[in-house]
Amino acid sequence: MIGRCFACRPAEQSWQLLRACVDRLTDVDGGNSRILRTAAETILKYQRPVPAWLAERYLKADFPDYLRLLIDYGKLEEAQSILIDHLDVVLSQVTSPNARVCLPYSSIDQLMLLSADSHSDLLRTGEVEAKMKTYLDRLDAFSAAANFHRVPAR
Repeated sequence: MIGRCFACRPAEQSWQLLRACVDRLTDVDGGNSRILRTAAETILKYQRPVPAWLAERYLKADFPDYLRLLIDYGKLEEAQSILIDHLDVVLSQVTSPNARVCLPYSSIDQLMLLSADSHSDLLRTGEVEAKMKTYLDRLDAFSAAANFHRVPAR
């Protein structure tokens, strides 16, 4: 049951209600991120920041979709920030040729294009480019090593 905080201001009550509804609906809906997307998108439509608890939950449930949503709403700084954090995790996982990771390349490409057109001093485009280069260089090194170790059949 959703409790009511009588000492809270109406705005706090609204956020508590949203959180309780998201918690309840995601419990019922399992791993589906539609509820998280709907809540985050509704908040962004009103040009408000996504609360940290919702952003964190959405990131864990569906990183590519949350990244896409931020890009669609022009939240380039936030999109770059979560991408940088995600790339750090991915780089720590890519330690062998058998590592299985997936990046949303089309969203990353669009983010980089939009960032290049933006004149914001807050963007961390250089940092994103450096991490992507490290990631791609690592994949190339694994691919080159795999090709080097292949012995042609005679």
